[in-house]
Amino acid sequence: MIKLAHLSDLHFAEITYSPRQFFSKRWLGNCNLILFRQKTLQTDRLLSLPKLFKSLGVSVVCVTGDLTTTSLENEFRKSAKYIQSFEKEGIKVFLLPGNHDLYTKESEKSRRFYRFFSFREGTYTLERDRMEVHSLGEKWWWVGLDTALATPLVSSNGKFTDEMVSKLQELLSKIPSGNQVVMGNHFPLFATDHPRHDLIGCEKLQKILKKFHCVKLFFFFFYHSS
Repeated sequence: MIKLAHLSDLHFAEITYSPRQFFSKRWLGNCNLILFRQKTLQTDRLLSLPKLFKSLGVSVVCVTGDLTTTSLENEFRKSAKYIQSFEKEGIKVFLLPGNHDLYTKESEKSRRFYRFFSFREGTYTLERDRMEVHSLGEKWWWVGLDTALATPLVSSNGKFTDEMVSKLQELLSKIPSGNQVVMGNHFPLFATDHPRHDLIGCEKLQKILKKFHCVKLFFFFFYHSS
């Protein structure tokens, strides 16, 4: 039996006082961190999870984005160290980026998320194809989607592109008959009351999921209390 755990929105954070933040969206996230999130983001509580999951027999952890807060390099270093703590317990980890991991145009352009984490090779690779597929064993597969992108000041959308539509259908058509899929991305699968936070193209993704019944679970997060 495969035991999976789903994590998201870890938000490892670091306050910056650099004036460079005012040349990007980072100043907004930094102000939010100082005024609100600093009181509620208690990442120290996450530290016990690797050993807890190990004791519960969890073999796979799927992290669906927002490992960082404003995509600072030191935030990525903290989150990478944390992910390694699962791997040291023999737990396989699959990672996807969220909007906070591409918080600025600079972090998107430099592919910072992909520089700090290593990814398994396969027919589809997350960085190149914006999706990946890997066997979990026992006729189960993981399919991860990178729908994150850097956005303007007042929006936090993700995007499921037309290119991803054709690639995902091709990928799912190759899943062996009788096998089942766990899929994930960062953004809500359905439109919400906050259009500037939605996944652009979510209706196209919904149609694919209705067509391919092998997809049994869909992980996402994005919304939380702070």
